[in-house]
Amino acid sequence: MYYQFDYYGRYLTLTQEDCRAITEWINEYFVGGSAPFPLSGAIPAADYKFVIDYNTEVEFVDNRDLKAPGEMAKYNQETNAARNKEKGKKRVQERFSAACGAVKVGDTLTTKQLVEMGYTDDKARKRLIDSGVLKRIKRGYYLVLSV
Repeated sequence: MYYQFDYYGRYLTLTQEDCRAITEWINEYFVGGSAPFPLSGAIPAADYKFVIDYNTEVEFVDNRDLKAPGEMAKYNQETNAARNKEKGKKRVQERFSAACGAVKVGDTLTTKQLVEMGYTDDKARKRLIDSGVLKRIKRGYYLVLSV
């Protein structure tokens, strides 16, 4: 019964007037126990047309047997790995934004300034580079890409 977008975020194959009439009929039927169906006649099937753009609206998904041994774990590893990687990048960017204060995109920072912000070890600075927050210009100097 649903295809075209209506007020409640659903897709209707009926006009909104017909949908309202059927909804009222359902309410009357449940309250009273019987009610005459409000619609009659031929269904105007030719009035309803839609187009599916297979290049943009359709996605082909791998068909997996998730009940097979190891398949569910493999599926979770693949799907969660990408999602967790993006979450990690976002978390690193948020922490840097909180720690950097008045630093803007395009500013140059030194290792000494990063140490003062709390990024004391090489791994922390490498994490900022890997997350796309900083770019190493030369030894000891970094360019801020995002805040």
